[in-house]
Amino acid sequence: MCKASIASGKDITTAYAECGFGDYSGFYRTFRKEFGMSPNEFKNSSEKIKSR
Repeated sequence: MCKASIASGKDITTAYAECGFGDYSGFYRTFRKEFGMSPNEFKNSSEKIKSR
């Protein structure tokens, strides 16, 4: 759900709050462990794909 929120263009702070994280650092660690990249790296890569 968080990944989809970020890919849809939502702000990362909105996405982590909607996913139940209380702070960015916990969200960042969990996201990086799960997907192998930071939330910002994911957002940037999904924006590049959309612009093609």
